[in-house]
Amino acid sequence: MKKYLIGAMCLLLIGCQSGELEAVELEKNNLMSEVEILKTEKSELMDQIKTISEEKMTYYDENILLKSQLESCEEEKKASIVEKEAIEKSLEAVATNPYEAQFNFDVNIVQTFDGRMRYVFEPAEIPHSQYYIVVGENPELNNIHEDDAEAIEFGEDVYEVVSFQVEGTIYNFKWSNIEWNSDTSDYDVTDVLEAVDEVKDRRVNIRTMLPEGLPHQVVQWENSKGEVFEIVLHYDGIGFEGEMIICE
Repeated sequence: MKKYLIGAMCLLLIGCQSGELEAVELEKNNLMSEVEILKTEKSELMDQIKTISEEKMTYYDENILLKSQLESCEEEKKASIVEKEAIEKSLEAVATNPYEAQFNFDVNIVQTFDGRMRYVFEPAEIPHSQYYIVVGENPELNNIHEDDAEAIEFGEDVYEVVSFQVEGTIYNFKWSNIEWNSDTSDYDVTDVLEAVDEVKDRRVNIRTMLPEGLPHQVVQWENSKGEVFEIVLHYDGIGFEGEMIICE
């Protein structure tokens, strides 16, 4: 009987130990699951931190760009103020100087008929310009002059402008550099700066420095018959003159 009782107690102890081991194993598995969950959450947090860092760098770059744009706007504002002051000073000079004021009007052709031309004076589109009217092939009859076509612009943005208002059509319009040839006692074209095959009912503005001494530039063009016309660019010592040139 004793033997049976001792055996039962041993079985009971073994069963208790087995149950405790299963509980420990279950707790271990639960802890491992929690560790995996924590690893996943950590990875997600790291991704969020990386995204926030990237957004921060993007905002930083945008801030630098905006700062640069702001500085550029400030520079443009300063340039506009300087330009405005220069224009106001120029207008003041025009208002007080009759010799300068007379060169701030354009002569625009209103009508052409049988070689007779009518024209009107209008405020100059470009103040301080040396102004030429060039009458080419087939100018429109009874033409009320309108600047519908955009002007052709040559040269740098300098104070002096030579302006050609073309009525009708001219050909092979060229703006060139020239040098004096003492052997021929004439000017030689050294290189062509700008050229247009045909100009019809448009204005050509050439921005350049007009020398008071030896000329160094010339404007040339042809009529429908191939005859060449030219204007040597220079300051005449009196003021900016204007001229009407009939090519046909």
